[in-house]
Amino acid sequence: MEYTDQLQLPVQYRRASFGKRVLAWLVDIAITGVIGFLISLAVYSTGLYDVRNINAAELAELQETYAAMGIERSMATDIFVIISAWGLAATIISIALSLLELFMGTSIGKMSVGLVIAHADGRRGDTQLWTRRWIIKNAGSLLAALALIPVLGFITGVASLLGFIILVGCLFALGHERLALHDRLSQSAVFPKENIQ
Repeated sequence: MEYTDQLQLPVQYRRASFGKRVLAWLVDIAITGVIGFLISLAVYSTGLYDVRNINAAELAELQETYAAMGIERSMATDIFVIISAWGLAATIISIALSLLELFMGTSIGKMSVGLVIAHADGRRGDTQLWTRRWIIKNAGSLLAALALIPVLGFITGVASLLGFIILVGCLFALGHERLALHDRLSQSAVFPKENIQ
């Protein structure tokens, strides 16, 4: 049977390929890294990050490590400040980018390659679907955030395991159905935007 219209194809063939999904993810990672680095440089140059907040023992150990490589102690401190600010900024940006999926059914990376989150059967997605998918996809991170509360610290291991399962579950998108584990659990799928109804 020959298909002249993409919407006539069986639904699994209309879904986004694993390669396109990885490309979208790499775009999101690149955006997070670049913006995070620019913010960290701004934080460093304005002096907003106070070196006195750094654990003295860790800083001394870091400075000794860098000194062994021929880098001055003051430069080691500067590098530490930039990397610490970069990590914090990248985390915040990553959360903000993930919220785009929650509210719009796409991320900047997905938008750049023309992908959207929809129902597994190819119908246009809605806020309820996007919310369910976002919670499942980010369950490990959400539990890890709860583990920051001292009395809930015991769930750190569960959060890590759940995050690992979701990460490995992304490989399920390599299969015939083109559905990651979080897609299966939320009854969603990622489609090229022209392939949804």
